[in-house]
Amino acid sequence: NYHVTSGQNATFYLEQHDTGHTTKRVIDGGDDLPRGARITYFLAEPAVGEASLTISEADGTVIETFSSTIPPDKKVRHGLYITAEAGMNSFQWPMTYPSGVKMVDTDYHERPAGPLAKPGEYQATLTVGDWSMTQTFSLLKDPRVSTSDDDLAEQFDLLIEIQHKLSAIATGVNTIRSLKRQLGEWTARLADDESAAEAIAAANYLSEQLHLVELRLVQPELTSDGDSLNYREMLFEKLSDLPPVVSSADARPTTQSYAVYEKLAGQADEQLAALDAVLTGDLASLNGKLSDLGVGIIGV
Repeated sequence: NYHVTSGQNATFYLEQHDTGHTTKRVIDGGDDLPRGARITYFLAEPAVGEASLTISEADGTVIETFSSTIPPDKKVRHGLYITAEAGMNSFQWPMTYPSGVKMVDTDYHERPAGPLAKPGEYQATLTVGDWSMTQTFSLLKDPRVSTSDDDLAEQFDLLIEIQHKLSAIATGVNTIRSLKRQLGEWTARLADDESAAEAIAAANYLSEQLHLVELRLVQPELTSDGDSLNYREMLFEKLSDLPPVVSSADARPTTQSYAVYEKLAGQADEQLAALDAVLTGDLASLNGKLSDLGVGIIGV
């Protein structure tokens, strides 16, 4: 592949490692320094069982734990992993908080990315069996950046709030899709049962209500970037466009960024509240009808 930098094309290979890290080998130019905090550790022998590396804030609040147990199936791997071989091992922490909730039944909608960690003190704890060791380290602000720590903290707070809202939307969509699948299965099973006509009608109505909420939360027709030319972006997509704006510079968020977030978050809260109302109302009523028929109820 290649990319343009300072008016020149740079050809490179992108290597994907089993740990989830990527290495860019530039063919016709210099290599950048690896991004992140490098943590090295020596093991006299390979770890027996799982080893883990936990990154925490200064007060011990866990940010993320990375395991040495790498799933054989690449499709189920998520995030980064560590090595635990005999000899010197190293791990490159990208200095970001973990990603949010993954939306199911879509390859287009990614997990909401975690924000860049603030300058400050952190801890790395390596655990192998019953043994563990903790080392503190510092993330320093670029000396060329004059932005105050308070402004950077404000930027971080807004980014993490956006991520949490996107995760809430993804969780709501996942709930809807799970319920719609169950409703379809029960409707098919009860199709030949005349006594289930009322329950089937209630199930179809509930499915329609869930679908309406889903279409306001996310655009399911989006499968590639070009699809946004044909289909309207909904709340998840619109809100996903905000973090790149907020994190585009080492500066506190703009007034406009806050205004956009408050508007979109408010609309998302309305739809999530509508979903809760459907769950406590229509779904509860349908489950009562299914119970009267002597069949299983639909779980959230």
